[in-house]
Amino acid sequence: MLSRKKDVSYRLFGDYSQLNCRSIPDRYPILRVQDMKFLRGLDFVSLCLEDILNASKGIEEHEQHLKLALEKLDTIDFRINISKYGFAFQEIEFLGYQIVAQRFRPLPQGVQAVSNYKRQENIQDLRTFIGILLFYRRYLKDVIAI
Repeated sequence: MLSRKKDVSYRLFGDYSQLNCRSIPDRYPILRVQDMKFLRGLDFVSLCLEDILNASKGIEEHEQHLKLALEKLDTIDFRINISKYGFAFQEIEFLGYQIVAQRFRPLPQGVQAVSNYKRQENIQDLRTFIGILLFYRRYLKDVIAI
């Protein structure tokens, strides 16, 4: 079956539950960072699942780093969708943090979510709250009081 995406292209989808029951899962379905040998030597590149973060001191260096990273990806026939990428940002949100001028700050909405979190009604709510709290604890004043 086909469904229309927001960009007017189509996405193919189907019910693969019967196939999934019979298939043998991969041992490591997601490429592990230690397996990514093709990016060795590019210390300015950080990877996390689908995201590649290129940290540079200036625009010239950023362009040089970007060229090197894209060349490495091209050597393994790795293709990217340029329309989904952004380049030369002064500020970026990445993995729950706001990165500005080589400083990491938590996202304000994340810290606010901990401060304004409603009373936990059940064990799942409590686990969710503890997870959020552990993630943002170093940025919260008097975290023990919470």
